[in-house]
Amino acid sequence: GLIHGDLRLDNFICDANRAYAIDWPNACHGSLAFDPIFLCTHMESMGMGEAENFLSCFEEMSGRNMPEEEVTALLAGISGYFADQAYRAVPPALPRLRWMQKGILLAQLKLLARWGYIESPPIMSGQNT
Repeated sequence: GLIHGDLRLDNFICDANRAYAIDWPNACHGSLAFDPIFLCTHMESMGMGEAENFLSCFEEMSGRNMPEEEVTALLAGISGYFADQAYRAVPPALPRLRWMQKGILLAQLKLLARWGYIESPPIMSGQNT
């Protein structure tokens, strides 16, 4: 289906009754589990709770069950992307980009570790202990 491709909290504008997803240059067709996984791990990286709790809530509210194999494969792929991006040079116009990417990567690795797919991730440079 149609996916946003970069669904983070800062890509929403909200009013009293609605939320609008903005910033669609990465929109494409793909797995409908991609956006919820991306958003839930971003929320965890912001300290809002564990991603699996948000994923469970999404499944309950949407009535859509996301198969574990699909979620795990997407998490592996997305975390690979962030692992590649997180330590690249910081673009001058985007000073927070790498910080955000490292946070999302760490949340994704922690989720995979909690589910027993990988060992707990090591401390990343700049991460508080």
